[in-house]
Amino acid sequence: MKIVGLTGGIACGKSTVSAHLARKHNITIIDADKIYHDLILPGKPLYLDLVKEFGPEILQEPSSATSSDDFSSSSSSSSSSSSSGDSQSQLPPIDRRKFAAIVFSDEAKRKRLNKISHAAVGREMVKQILISFICLESLIVLDVPLLLE
Repeated sequence: MKIVGLTGGIACGKSTVSAHLARKHNITIIDADKIYHDLILPGKPLYLDLVKEFGPEILQEPSSATSSDDFSSSSSSSSSSSSSGDSQSQLPPIDRRKFAAIVFSDEAKRKRLNKISHAAVGREMVKQILISFICLESLIVLDVPLLLE
């Protein structure tokens, strides 16, 4: 299996190239940004690590969360279903703008974020590479903005 790294700065066309390769050539794309965004969903381990490290101030306020109805009705509907997915859906998402303002204004915080998140994203990328190998993919592309940093 060949593994190709696709890297570059913001708005340089990585997503366009990835989409073209996936659509026109049926090539598996492992996208680090998409993995990161999935890993920071409420209740996921990276989400929990980031909230533990940076505090609840990185979270959206219930009124600004996209699923604000979940917060106002959670107490009245708590008797209906009590699966673990329900408790996770009640966690507020990370407010990405607020979080960015916090970590990008402080070099030490940015380094802590990178240390925590790069490890989690790297583990998930390795899992996806192994799955591609097991599925006998001949070529995969890793779309990674910070591949060379």
